[in-house]
Amino acid sequence: MECKKCGEKLKNGLLFCPNCGAEIRYVPDYNILEEDILDSYIGEDPNAQAAAAVRNQAAQPAAEERKRIPSWLVPVLALSVAAVIGIVMSVTYFGRADSPEETEQEVAVYSYDYYVQQGQVYVREGNYAQALTLFDTALKLKPGGIEAIENRAACFLALGQPSEAEEAYLELVEMTENNTPYITALIDLYEQQGRFDHILSLAEKTKDPEILERIKSFQVLPPTFSVEGGTYSDTVTVEIESEKGTNILYTLDGSDPKTDGLTYQEAVVLSKEGVYDLAAVCYNDSGLYSEEVKATYEIAFPTPGEPVPSIPSGEYLIEQTVSFSVPSGCNAYYTWDGSDPTSASTPYSGPIYLMAGNHVLSVVYISSHGKAGPIARFSYTLYTEEQMVG
Repeated sequence: MECKKCGEKLKNGLLFCPNCGAEIRYVPDYNILEEDILDSYIGEDPNAQAAAAVRNQAAQPAAEERKRIPSWLVPVLALSVAAVIGIVMSVTYFGRADSPEETEQEVAVYSYDYYVQQGQVYVREGNYAQALTLFDTALKLKPGGIEAIENRAACFLALGQPSEAEEAYLELVEMTENNTPYITALIDLYEQQGRFDHILSLAEKTKDPEILERIKSFQVLPPTFSVEGGTYSDTVTVEIESEKGTNILYTLDGSDPKTDGLTYQEAVVLSKEGVYDLAAVCYNDSGLYSEEVKATYEIAFPTPGEPVPSIPSGEYLIEQTVSFSVPSGCNAYYTWDGSDPTSASTPYSGPIYLMAGNHVLSVVYISSHGKAGPIARFSYTLYTEEQMVG
């Protein structure tokens, strides 16, 4: 026997074609002469006419292919057909009420359970594509059928269609209270695909402690900064810490540390004025990344004040010294020739003796960060004895 749809050779007993999935309908062979005899017995009976119409439709192809039987068999066939019609009519009017089991069996043949069971037969044979057609048919009869959806997901995985399998498992997760098997299947699927962020999102869909512990194993904790972000007037040293077994990548300009980051090896020292956007992530040997952590640091060093001398500018008749109160974190530098002092000039280390004659003392404070304050100039005249006698 061949499939009417694709021509596949069929074994006896099959209900669906293993090649295309078409339903197999077995049509008994009828003879044209039998049709004529049956018609004569049907008469005006409406039930018999309806049955004959169905039978004629099914028998037409077979009738065209068969040859007419010899004429001497006509009486015999007529009697046989009459007997068959009598049996059929008795079953029609009396058998249905007395044999409800037969009716139930006929209905069960094309039920949800029937298509699921037949699909599972194809699954065991490795014919997953054909099995899918039966599970789809089952879901038309019973939308949301859990067993059919489960089998569809397994078939999609076997056929190398992970997206369709994922969709089926996600549907089952939302449909069922005990969804642990489906979450487990999704974790396995996401792990194979390296979609670890999707694994973490499953935590909110289960209360199973074992599943939650497994999900946690895919989580990398974010790093922490030893100094909070903010505005600082001094150098800031930031240590970045992570859990054991993870590494750290960071950037100082706010760019993505996963792609542009430096490997953290020692504390980050922010020793120049400016704004630093520190961003960092942790990662482990499996290539899993933590959430990104950010903090902004603004470094603005204070400008040293103007130097104030212990004695004011002026003329002095006796030897004098001038001193300065240098602010903490600063150094003082000075010159006597009127030039601007820098960090390369003479450093101030204690009281300065006035030089004989008329001179200009120039002083500047420079912070440890290299930031210079305003230059102060003082004019001092120290007379010598000769000048005083004269």
